[in-house]
Amino acid sequence: MEQIRWIFIDVGDTLMDEGPAQQKRIRDLIAREASLGRVRTYDEICGAILQCAREYESYLFGGALRRLGIPYDLPFDKELEKPFPGGAEVLRTLRERGYRIAVLANQPLGTRQRMERYGFLPYLDQVFGSAEVGLSKPDPAFYRYALEQTGADPARSVMVGDRLDNDVWPARQCGMRAIRVRQGFAAVQEARTPDHRPDAAVDNLYGLLNILPQIGKEGAL
Repeated sequence: MEQIRWIFIDVGDTLMDEGPAQQKRIRDLIAREASLGRVRTYDEICGAILQCAREYESYLFGGALRRLGIPYDLPFDKELEKPFPGGAEVLRTLRERGYRIAVLANQPLGTRQRMERYGFLPYLDQVFGSAEVGLSKPDPAFYRYALEQTGADPARSVMVGDRLDNDVWPARQCGMRAIRVRQGFAAVQEARTPDHRPDAAVDNLYGLLNILPQIGKEGAL
């Protein structure tokens, strides 16, 4: 099996912890529903989000709103996101091991600036955000675009992300391999087809260092 040379990595619930922003949005939803005379509980809303994750809904919060019969959405405050522990350290170590790294993520405008703000940019060769590219996951065309722009060989590339539907499946459609990071709401997802099964899974970013060794040594994916 050929060694990995390129790592493509997701942002939300992979590099960045969306939990604080999601928690605020849920609390805001409960408060707004209460102002309209409706009682909602935190567990009820989380349960709906988790069910959407299990069923491979693309937009988990929006899917939960539809399930609950709520006819409006609420903003997601990206300023409340925070890097998962070890993110910059892991990226730096992987670069030192010889890998090239690119972000490939569904994100609003300003992805590159956010990567710089959180200390990730020095370890990234490219940043592909959906808003800037005009493509989004799970469309394999987004992955093909990133592969073409970087010149990466799909057989020597791996996608790292939290979602089986948005990260693993489209990567496999493009001939890439995939590592699942079991974080966030998507940690409940189960593979529906062989192409939804990652080549490896880790519980946090540090786990990548056990899977992706120094280039040139035996044992790379």
